[in-house]
This record gives sequence, structure tokens and C-alpha cells, in this order.
Amino acid sequence: MRGYSYLSSVVTFFDITILFNQILSVIIGLGIIVSVHYLLRRTWIGRGIRLVIQDRMAAELVGVNADRVNLYCFVLGFILAGVSGTLLSFTAVMTPFIGLPYTLIGLIVIIIGGIGSVAGTLIGAVTLGLAETVGVYLTSPSLRTIILYLVFIILVLIRPKGIMARK
Repeated sequence: MRGYSYLSSVVTFFDITILFNQILSVIIGLGIIVSVHYLLRRTWIGRGIRLVIQDRMAAELVGVNADRVNLYCFVLGFILAGVSGTLLSFTAVMTPFIGLPYTLIGLIVIIIGGIGSVAGTLIGAVTLGLAETVGVYLTSPSLRTIILYLVFIILVLIRPKGIMARK
């Protein structure tokens, strides 16, 4: 149930029916992932963020304004949170308490992918999503949360630092 009717047309691929909202959310999400990866790897802001993360004092010694880097990180976090909430509103009913389950899933995805790895986070998200979908398909939707945490525990036991953890 949504409070609006725009972007709710249905797209059919083979025998799979998907709402245009969901397709748009995936496209925008992938664009954001690519943009953040580019920002962190190819720009001076990303270099500053990585320097401050590794050693704040050394970053300041080479001329990086660590307070400004912190500001950029907070602004980037707020922007990403706002865009995430907007994309979530495309497919879910918004309530004051909607954020907690998605925050926990996001934390699990980051841990599975490897803290500090954007590509690992993407791989972790796809892995967790596929495992959850297949698990719900083979068992019951009421077991969704159990499947999610079970996959998390298994992956952490196999790779404690994450799928693409830095050495």
C-alpha cells in the first residue's frame, strides 16, 4: 500500500512482473554505488577521507583539513540516508519505525562485504539478497529473518573479516 500512484506501472520480462518503481530504485541505487566508489577512489575528497581514516594526525601533517573531511563524510552520509529513504518510499509504506530493520540489514551487509570495501558491500548485498530470496522461496516467508541471520553467521564463520576485507 502506497500513498501515491505514479511510477506504479508494471514491466514484464519473460514471465517475471516487476513494478517500474523497483526497476528505478535498482538503477538509481547502482548509480549511487558507482558514484560513491568513484568519489572514494578517484577524487581528492576520497583521498582525504582515506587518509583521515588511516591516520588523522599524519593526514593533518600533509595538509589535509581533517575537520573538513569529517564534514564531507557527514554530509555524504546524510545525502545517502535521504536518497535511501526516498527509494524505500517507492516500494514500502513509511512509518516512524521503518528504519531499524533496514539499518540492521545494512550493517550486516557491510560486515559481510568487508568494512571499508564498496565492492565487497555490493557483493555482500547481492549474496544476502539472493540467499534470502531463495531461502524464502524454498521454505516460508515467516523464516525470512532467521534465514538472513543464518546466512550472516555462516559467512562470518567462513570469512570473519568479510568477503573482500582489506589485508
